[in-house]
Amino acid sequence: MAVLLDYIWQSTFCLLFFYGIYFFFLRNEKAFNLARIYILVTPLLALSFPLINIPVSFEKPDISLEQTQFFRAFSAQETSEEIAATFGLPEVTVQSTKLPFLWEIKDYLILAYFAIIFLLSLRFFWNFIQLRMIVERGWYNARYDLKNKLFFIPTFGLTPFFSFFDKLFWDDTQELLPQEKEHILKHEIEHIRQGHSYDVLYYQVLSIIFWFNPAIHLMKAALVDVHEYLADDRVIRQSSSRESYSRLIVKIAFKDIGLPIGNYFVQSTTLKRILMIKSPNKTNWAKLILILPLSIMLMALISMKTVKVHTDSEKDNKLEMLSSSSEILNLDLDYITLQADGIVQDTDLTDLPNMDAETSAEPGKDFSTFLLKNLKYPLEARQENKTGLVIVELQLDQNGKITDHQFTRASYGFFKEEAERVLKANQNKWKVDGDKLSYSVSLGIVFRLDGKPSPNTQALELDHLVTVTAYQGSENYDKRVPPAPRIEKPELRIKDE
Repeated sequence: MAVLLDYIWQSTFCLLFFYGIYFFFLRNEKAFNLARIYILVTPLLALSFPLINIPVSFEKPDISLEQTQFFRAFSAQETSEEIAATFGLPEVTVQSTKLPFLWEIKDYLILAYFAIIFLLSLRFFWNFIQLRMIVERGWYNARYDLKNKLFFIPTFGLTPFFSFFDKLFWDDTQELLPQEKEHILKHEIEHIRQGHSYDVLYYQVLSIIFWFNPAIHLMKAALVDVHEYLADDRVIRQSSSRESYSRLIVKIAFKDIGLPIGNYFVQSTTLKRILMIKSPNKTNWAKLILILPLSIMLMALISMKTVKVHTDSEKDNKLEMLSSSSEILNLDLDYITLQADGIVQDTDLTDLPNMDAETSAEPGKDFSTFLLKNLKYPLEARQENKTGLVIVELQLDQNGKITDHQFTRASYGFFKEEAERVLKANQNKWKVDGDKLSYSVSLGIVFRLDGKPSPNTQALELDHLVTVTAYQGSENYDKRVPPAPRIEKPELRIKDE
């Protein structure tokens, strides 16, 4: 639900931005065909931009709600607590025993959304029923124009002049001069010839599905204006007098309008049409050229996601610097955060057993570095938005070699498989005293997604704990600030067998 709200916010922002471009750069220009295409395309762009993910390596402004307290609180409410264990038995997942309310706020919101869609759909189909009734009433007096390929259907005063696809509805009760009838006829024929009815239906559907988006309704009103401008411009080009056409618009401007799915001769605001007719034909192309860079700028703002990229040498240098920072700088650091390969790992440097450099697969690296460089957040877990915990008991011989391991807890199978894969690839040895024949170490591995709460490990008795954090929505997971260090650190306990 939180992700959906973030998408709605970003798409709404996009469409409001696009409407702002239309209002300031296109509204008063006579580039009517460009304005029509712009109004038809921009809703699709506004819905697509939030879904596009373009990773970039530089910092940029971000309007996403992901970093807001509202988004994090909403995400936390949707997260259920899951505990799973495998003590030699089939894996069982137990969810939180909290009983949710039968109806939550999001349930009411979803119900209200579909209820309004249902009511708007009823009104939409009712308009079609009314249109059908008008057609049936005047069908026997209708005639077909072979030249323009349209039907003339009389309305007997029920509605004013309007067109819908290949049907021209004519109010035969109006007392008009022959020249006025010719102007109206040419105007409505232009609506039919240019296919404006398809545009109207397209925006009717959008305004039903996205009824909550104010920009949709603003764009819909702008489209109606552009349709009238296009038809008026065509009639003016074929007419010898602009003044007579303007007087005709004023003459029938106050007639009632019945159906919102038609193209009406007086649909648009009368004053807007008259001002547009009398305005000069010169187009300010300097303003129109700005539309493309502004649209690209909006796409960059919404679709580009900042991702910090490190080269392999930079990652190795960073790991070496972080791992030895407490010794080089002689600082009293017990707990730091390591980050590389898209994985953020929290580890306690002072409590980690050292690795035997002579037998280590990576000389000079400790066990935490090995885990850091090899653990990957499972792809299936990222796709399913899952977090979890894996606990494994490591059995060491007197030389520090891992002889066996047994999983005592695994939230999901893919987390267990990833831990199993890394442990099998390990050839390192723990540096131990060698006085005992065998040792046991309890290792915990937390897999968490940024923005979601981590599994609770405070009550667990672990010798060593590492955390793998993945950032959602990107193939690189090291673009954000690592989580804050814990105050309490676990104590390493090597138990005799």
